[in-house]
Amino acid sequence: MAAVRPMEDRQPDCPRLRPALQRRSLVRRCVGQAVLPPLVGIFGVAALGSVNAQESAGRAGWSIVPDIGIRETLTDNLHLASSDRRAELITEVSPRLRLSSNTGLVRGFLDYSLTGIVYARESSSNAVQQALRATGSAEAIEKWAYIDASASISQQNISALGTQTVGSSLPNDNRTEVASVRLSPYVRGRFGGFAEYEARVSFEA
Repeated sequence: MAAVRPMEDRQPDCPRLRPALQRRSLVRRCVGQAVLPPLVGIFGVAALGSVNAQESAGRAGWSIVPDIGIRETLTDNLHLASSDRRAELITEVSPRLRLSSNTGLVRGFLDYSLTGIVYARESSSNAVQQALRATGSAEAIEKWAYIDASASISQQNISALGTQTVGSSLPNDNRTEVASVRLSPYVRGRFGGFAEYEARVSFEA
């Protein structure tokens, strides 16, 4: 019977750091060996889950597209000040979900994202921002009662006279998050074979 040797824990094959000219490449190789396999596994599982969700939704007439974005911004003037300029590194992580349906009793689309903003130095300015665009219609009672709906969330300037920024990553007291919702139920039908009618009411907030 062959002897079985116990399995030893293997560490990344990272030689000791040599002179300064070779250190950077060695560090990159060691980090890659230690970190890359787990990351590949995590993203593989996430991708498989996304595919399964899309296949299920596709059979029901829905399209589901999740994704995530990461952005790094380096600025030499965080607060857009004429003096006391402050450099900052800004990290944005934005998971996003898009839904759409073109068939069935409910039709429309939804595009929602949640962005976490992290400042390397000025952590007190860390923030979470939402963005939403959604519109749709539903048939509540077949061929008679319907509902139209829409919603939005966006970042907007409070005053045209205040500080204006091109993106939403820089901290700005003149910016706020604005949300709106609109619902419009209505009925529609025919009087006999000679006239049509429609009655609608709308609610906005």
